[in-house]
Amino acid sequence: MKLVLLGIIGLALTVAVAIGAIAQRGGARSAPTLAEGPYRGSEPPAGFELPAFALRDQEGTLIRSGGFRGKAVAVTFLDTQCEETCPIVAGLVADGIAALPVDEADKAVAIAISVDPDEDTPASVRTFLRRNRATEELHYLVAPRATLAPIWRRFQILSSYESGDD
Repeated sequence: MKLVLLGIIGLALTVAVAIGAIAQRGGARSAPTLAEGPYRGSEPPAGFELPAFALRDQEGTLIRSGGFRGKAVAVTFLDTQCEETCPIVAGLVADGIAALPVDEADKAVAIAISVDPDEDTPASVRTFLRRNRATEELHYLVAPRATLAPIWRRFQILSSYESGDD
């Protein structure tokens, strides 16, 4: 039950970040509404799967999405330069993972994927996670824009560059 709750919280946070990115984007170009996209909030649509990726986290460890099979995965999208929503999201996700009983903790993982790869360096990510008490619980994945763009599209996320918020 706690894994289901963690999954719901993670998905809800992802939707909140997506809505915030769309709202902050302004009128640059019209974006599809949430009703038009395949994502429906805390319940992923049938057939929705974590896209395949191999990205490095803040410590340089290669994290492969295929390694998460059989686990509950909380996914969020963050920007280390963000000072309002992102610290709250990072803290909530970390608290959710930290609250899991030991026998369930190995069945869950939390990842944050950068939406500002030009600014999210391993050093800035480590500082961000330390400041928001999420160092142990959250793998913050970074890569060049060209590597992250297909992942953003799969999740219908705007990067800081695309939203003009960079």
